[in-house]
Amino acid sequence: MKNTYQEPAHVRVGAIVIRCYEFERMVQFWQAALHYVVGWVDQGFVILHDPSGKGPNLSLD
Repeated sequence: MKNTYQEPAHVRVGAIVIRCYEFERMVQFWQAALHYVVGWVDQGFVILHDPSGKGPNLSLD
């Protein structure tokens, strides 16, 4: 019998989105908790990213 096993495809999470009601506090919390840096900011929306490039982005709105 022939072996038909295949390696599973890898999935990469690009971003996690969190809706915030205490926006500034949440941005500060997640920056401190993950050691992420601000990548992009707009009114009421920020994207934090892993400076090493290994983790997914964290989008807060």
